[in-house]
Amino acid sequence: MDIFAVRQQLKHANIREIPLRVTFYARVSTDSEEQALSNAHQIKYFTDKIAANPNWTLVEGYVDEGISGISTKSRISFQRMIEDAKAGRFDLIITKEISRFARNTVDSISYTRDLLRNGVAVIFENDGINTIEEDSEFRLTIMAGVAQDELRKLSSRVRFGHKQSIRQGHVLGTDNMYGYHKSGAKLTVDERTAPLVRKIFELYASGNHSLREVARLVGQEGLRNRNGGELSTRTLRNILSNPKYKGYYVGGKVEIVDMFTKKQKFLPEDKWVTFKDDGSRIPALVSEELWERANAVLSARSEHVKARQGKMNMQNLFTGVIRCGACGGVYYKKENILRDGVRRTRWSCSTKLKGGRAACDSPDVYEEDLIEVIRALLLSDELDIERAAGQYEALLQEQRRDGEAEAQRAELNREIEKLSKQKTRLVQMNLDGAITDAELVELMRENRALLDAYAERLQALPEPETRAADIRAMVTELRQALQAARGDVFRALDRRFVERYIDRIEVRRGGEGEVTVTVYPKFGGKAAARIGKKEVRCEDIFLTM
Repeated sequence: MDIFAVRQQLKHANIREIPLRVTFYARVSTDSEEQALSNAHQIKYFTDKIAANPNWTLVEGYVDEGISGISTKSRISFQRMIEDAKAGRFDLIITKEISRFARNTVDSISYTRDLLRNGVAVIFENDGINTIEEDSEFRLTIMAGVAQDELRKLSSRVRFGHKQSIRQGHVLGTDNMYGYHKSGAKLTVDERTAPLVRKIFELYASGNHSLREVARLVGQEGLRNRNGGELSTRTLRNILSNPKYKGYYVGGKVEIVDMFTKKQKFLPEDKWVTFKDDGSRIPALVSEELWERANAVLSARSEHVKARQGKMNMQNLFTGVIRCGACGGVYYKKENILRDGVRRTRWSCSTKLKGGRAACDSPDVYEEDLIEVIRALLLSDELDIERAAGQYEALLQEQRRDGEAEAQRAELNREIEKLSKQKTRLVQMNLDGAITDAELVELMRENRALLDAYAERLQALPEPETRAADIRAMVTELRQALQAARGDVFRALDRRFVERYIDRIEVRRGGEGEVTVTVYPKFGGKAAARIGKKEVRCEDIFLTM
């Protein structure tokens, strides 16, 4: 609609007297049966209200169920409504209140402004706000701020309730702990797996077994993961370090610092909620003494591994980075001392080292040559960023021509729209007596399941084409990364440099006694060089985003 023209009409008429295409937006934040029926009542209310006005044309409404209002991004129907608004399918949206539409001030202002730019106004019934009125944004800002603060208070109350539950001995968190069953807010001993959990602690506390050996031994006696395989070392670490196994509860380790971004921070130990249970809610499977002995071994071995890894990382420049281009095996480091006493570091394919040339005939490569390759590639004038931008734009053009993802996106959106329309029909069938309340709840649940499935498929599709501004931002980021790498390579090419800039290096045999080395930087693309008997030659240098 023409916003300016309607504003002029409102000086002499009521909004209900103006011919408009009107839709509605409703949302509930849980999946309960009561809320399903509440949504049904909301749909009926808005449908009847719009249909009763002879000047208005009803456009099917938009409903989100079981979704939090903190952010609008996860609301499928809401986002579809915004897209339909931009397509010009209606003039006016009616919704209950600001907190149903958006629960933070930024979203409220941003979306209502965007809608107005596209000729669509919003009426917030309970708040008495019509965004077509010129002073609406001032009142909307105040009311949206109030809604946002209410959400903050609610979030704070939830966190407080969570901590109080912990202090009262209610067991929160996973119900998939080995050795236990969870019933409500209590743990009970699983007599089948509990003895094997105790054995994990006994074996490891002895100091005679590695985590892998422990996994194998308890696996032979029947303690396996959900897929029937041996427990991973990570799972064993989690078991050994979990204080619940000695009858203690520790909670409140993490705090949400931003309710909108869900950003978290780990709290210091003195902020945790810790208590020793009396055995009624968290029965101990092992003694405190055994738990402490096992964790002393775990801690000591972890420190040893860290120290060893740190030493290795400083000494072994390319460990874990070089791969064989023929068989995919990793390259191992070997030290060679020449007749003149000079030490040379050589890297060889692990497959060839184990099985000989018959297993893999990949070439060895000297570390000094690899260093020269990396320096030469990063400093080469042929490493052209603008060429990378051109390649990326060409890729986008190819994606546009293909159009397969967009076709899938359109089809999924059509299916989502059909399911959304089905909701209204189900409500009407319930009101007409064609289906019972129980049938309505079940059909609504099936509808939601299909909507969730389609939404997941939609989210998995590649994003639509990147705009020119996005491409420029990527090019800028790429340029900065390359400039940083070029600056660092002058200072020191050490393990830290490799970890920061190099994703992997592939080595394969070239022609006429040459070795082909392909470097894949972490900031994108690849660059190839050939190592001959007398020189290093760079070629095929290009980057991608």
